Order: sequence, then C-alpha cells, then structure tokens
Amino acid sequence: MKLFSCSISFFLSFLCYSQNVFEYSSSSKLSFKVYDEDEGRYYKISKDKDFKQDSPEDVALSSFFAYSNDIASKLYLKKENYFSRDKEDFEGIKKTKDSDAYIQLLHKTQYRLDGNDLCYIMFIAKIKGTDFPFPTLLSLIKKSSKWYIYNRPNQEKLTKSLKILKPCVLSNIIEGASTDKDINSLISKTKSNFSGIDFSKLFDELAVLKSNNRTLFNKLTMSQNANCNIFDYKKNVASNNTITAVLKNVSIQKIRKQDSELVAKIKQSNDSIVLTNKLEFEYSGGKYYVVKYNEIGINGDIVKKNYKSFNKQFESPLKELVFMYESLVPKVFKDLSPSLREKPFQKEVLYKNTRGVYGVLNISKMYDMFINNKILFKDYIY
Repeated sequence: MKLFSCSISFFLSFLCYSQNVFEYSSSSKLSFKVYDEDEGRYYKISKDKDFKQDSPEDVALSSFFAYSNDIASKLYLKKENYFSRDKEDFEGIKKTKDSDAYIQLLHKTQYRLDGNDLCYIMFIAKIKGTDFPFPTLLSLIKKSSKWYIYNRPNQEKLTKSLKILKPCVLSNIIEGASTDKDINSLISKTKSNFSGIDFSKLFDELAVLKSNNRTLFNKLTMSQNANCNIFDYKKNVASNNTITAVLKNVSIQKIRKQDSELVAKIKQSNDSIVLTNKLEFEYSGGKYYVVKYNEIGINGDIVKKNYKSFNKQFESPLKELVFMYESLVPKVFKDLSPSLREKPFQKEVLYKNTRGVYGVLNISKMYDMFINNKILFKDYIY
C-alpha cells in the first residue's frame, strides 16, 4: 500500500492537494443480540438450495459449510476479496455428517451507517472430533435484500472489541448499565463524547486491562472461557453508540483553470468572480461538492470571499466536513494530516486532539474543537 499518492485507499496525502480519506465519528442506533445455546445452534447444510443469504445467520452458516469456491465466493459483496482455496480444503467439510457438525452463534450486532444496514455476527464451529477454539466474526452488509460478507476499512478496534469481550459483558456495555461494578467502571471510562460507548476507547481500555489487571481482563473477556453465569444481562439490547467510519475520496483542489459553466452557476450579480478551490467527496453512493471563490470589484480588488454548496442538504457527518471547509482555509486540512516527516506542528494541541482511531484526521473531533475553542484555529479562519 502506498502511503502517499494522488489516489489513496486508506491514509492521507497532500502531494496533489489533495485526495484523502477522513475519519468521522457517527452516532448510530445499534442493536445487540446474545444467542441462547439452543437458539444459536445451526447444523451443517449440504444442499445447494440451503445456502442462502436472506439473514446474517444464513451467511454465517453458509460461509463455514461452503464446500466449493463457487459457493463461498458468492457470499462476498466484492468477489475480488475472496481468496480461492484448494479443493482439498473442502474435503473435510464434505465428508462430515450433517448431524456431526454445527455452528454455535454467540452474538449479533446490527446498525446503520452511510445509509447501509450493517452487521457483525460471531460464532464458534463445532465438528465431532475436531476442535475450533477460535470464534469467527463476520462483517456483513445488506444489499438488495441479501446479506454479503464485507469488511469495512478502519474497523479493527470495533471488531476486536466484539471478539474479545464475553457476549453478556457486551450486552451490559452496549446497554450502558450493569449490576457488576467492574463493568460499570469500564462503561464510565469508555463513554463517547457524542453518544453511548465509543468502541475505540473500549478497545484501548481493554489493552490497558490486559497489561495491568489480567484477572479482571480474564473475567470480562473470552480469553479463558465464555461463561456468563456470574453476570446479569439481557439477551436483546439497543442503544445509540459511537462508531468511527471513513469518508472516502475526499478531494480539496486548487482551481487553476476557470470553469465558465461553474462560474455561471454561481454568479449572482455583475461582479466578476474567480474560483479558488473545490471540495469534493463521496458518501453513501452520492457525490458532493462545494466551491470557494472570490468576488472581484471594478478595481480588480477582492470584494468578498465566498463559497457555494451544490447540494441543498447535508446530513451529519457531511455537515461537519462542509462547515469546516466553508469556515477555514484549505491549508488546515494539510497541516492536520499525517506526514512521513514529523513536523513541529504535529506536537501541537490542535494536531494531537484531532487524531482518529489510526492517527488520521477525524472531522468530528476537529468540528467539536472549533465550536468549543475557535482561538485554536485563528490562523485558519477563512
């Protein structure tokens, strides 16, 4: 993966000023389900008609018991993300009796993000005579009434939190309440600045527990067992929770050649206007852009600096990005983006407090800082 390019898939670059991926924090209604042992037991399927994608449970079952690359690859939203396996890899599954193999579903997490229905479902495989000690967590997306395997970028801390914690503990944390003092302490330390639990904070706190308090870590996680007998919990809970996501293909470009059609769309009077730069980005399958320009008076002086949005409404987090672009000069995005060469600016409070999960710029944190402490942005006011 190239860290710096004019078209990147993960981190930020400004060599071409610029095409980026920005993080943002989204508050989403999240539902969580813990499966009872009997309810979550799904036995092996072996007939083509039984390999379905109507529900997350269907995909979990189909993914483990697929007996060919053709069946397995169809479960992926992007077929190129499926790695073909040798025929021998499927032989053990094919030879096992249907009554001797099943998956045990542990929990399911569902929410909406970027206009999509998303899900994580976790299970352990049980095959007679074979041990599968490690659970599988599938990341899914719903498209046209079918569920597909789809791994979103930037979700390592969320997925590891879901894999590490016991289902009953997760139920308490997502609900935001527990009868256990240790879980309540964890909830208080991982509250989001926006809404509910912040899964990034949750993962970081678990890492601290693993290093400093192994006994408590073992109590709350599946490191030794999945026993939930000592906890009170609900099988089904729902809450608003904060999830970090990314805006892909964000581009902030200097306009070097005036576009007459674009000028005509913006111009409201006889004054001349000069386009200066443009923000473009994609969100939930749609493309958006905002243009900045200078209004030029009779004497050739800049009468006013202005901007024009070409989409009537922006939902959050689009509002945050557009507001910051409209309020500040583009240089702020460059200064707050990672660089191969560490600059003195990166040691400043503005840079440190706008970091996302993986050190990139989090637009939501940037917006929150601007609203609460504009003086930090005094050198960037548009």
